[in-house]
Amino acid sequence: MNAHAVCEDVAEKSVPADMARDRADHLGHRRQAGLFCPGLALVMLVVLGPWPAAAQAAPASDEYGHVVDSMGVGGPPETFDSVLLQAPGSRQTAAAVTGDSNDEAGLVATDDAREWLGGNFAADGDRVTFSAGLQMLCPRPCRDGCDPLWSVQVDALMLWRTNMESVPLFLNSAGGVALDANQMQPPMAAGPRVSVLRKIEPCVAIEGSYFNVSPFAGQKVLPETGGPFSMTNFGDLIFDDVEQGRLNSSARIQSAELNWRQAVGPVITCLAGFRWVQWNEQMAATYQFANANPANLGSGSTTASTGNDLYGGQFGVDAMLWDRGGPWKVTGLAKAGVYYNRAYQNSTAGFVPLPGFGPPYELPSVSASKDQIAFVGEAGLNSTYWLKSWLAWRVGYSLFWLNGVAVAPQQFALASYGAGTTTINTNGSVFLHGLTTGLEARW
Repeated sequence: MNAHAVCEDVAEKSVPADMARDRADHLGHRRQAGLFCPGLALVMLVVLGPWPAAAQAAPASDEYGHVVDSMGVGGPPETFDSVLLQAPGSRQTAAAVTGDSNDEAGLVATDDAREWLGGNFAADGDRVTFSAGLQMLCPRPCRDGCDPLWSVQVDALMLWRTNMESVPLFLNSAGGVALDANQMQPPMAAGPRVSVLRKIEPCVAIEGSYFNVSPFAGQKVLPETGGPFSMTNFGDLIFDDVEQGRLNSSARIQSAELNWRQAVGPVITCLAGFRWVQWNEQMAATYQFANANPANLGSGSTTASTGNDLYGGQFGVDAMLWDRGGPWKVTGLAKAGVYYNRAYQNSTAGFVPLPGFGPPYELPSVSASKDQIAFVGEAGLNSTYWLKSWLAWRVGYSLFWLNGVAVAPQQFALASYGAGTTTINTNGSVFLHGLTTGLEARW
């Protein structure tokens, strides 16, 4: 029996008049406050077990806390003397929010509480009587009295970076590109992601989320043949007798956000909020000279470091893509926003003379910063399988796109160490994608 069929099993509750009035007053105030989801039509009664068989109906009973199957070949009867309230061991307790012919009033069953929404309580074994008609307080997946107040997700986020900027840095003796920055292709980087959601109304929740993924560490060396190599796009550092060279890179992405979530339909939840994203990146080139140059240098290194602190608002949609009443569901997420980016970069260079020609030394570092408008987008698919009524295992795929940011390879060519100046390039982009897996707990 799926969730929709279960919902059809229950007809409207005949309740004491004072409880109906309390419930009607309660709902009237919430309507005036604009806290109801649009499109109210049918109440949800959901019995979802950790295994498909757990959702099957138990023998009929008029005692609170037992499953009653009132479905027949011709559909639910107009009246019956029992109600589906709870499936023992189910993933999520069913809830009936019902009323008489004029108002919504009713009984709510949760895993930890059984209560009248008007404020009174019903105990196990209480007799309940229903009559025809059923009214909905909130569309799926938001259910008044069914959804828990708190939801916490703890995931491991594993990301790959796939679009390193193309910047030729070393040329071979024939003038061709021997080593380009986009040849780095760093391996997977991982980090934690934590989300906390607090339901404040049947269809409204506040969500906070944070993740930190690093180090995106990559390495690439010059080929063994084709030299001597010449340096290019290193500003005023010009050498054409490089024998060996190596690139190393590292990066980190952090994000913190606070969102307001509003259900607007049976499967759609809209969100809006504030987000901070930080992208820090560093790339270092080290090289050894084939012959003693006029300065008698043996080796050198050049490093470019960038930072981007992005602040802005975002809008998005969280949609239920698959939910057949069992323990497994699939959701899709998309959100994007325009951000203010405080970008900065710092470039350094140093050399090690040949033995007997003095100690290592560094050139004066140069730096620059810029205020930039940037874009941040995120999309993903998440599959959730409920292991217990309060615990689920999550597996998903996520991707992130940052545009209008400063990336390290594009800063090398801007440095003028002789003049002690540089500028900053903020036309870069970052594309990350990968897997996420973890646990979700609700209470």
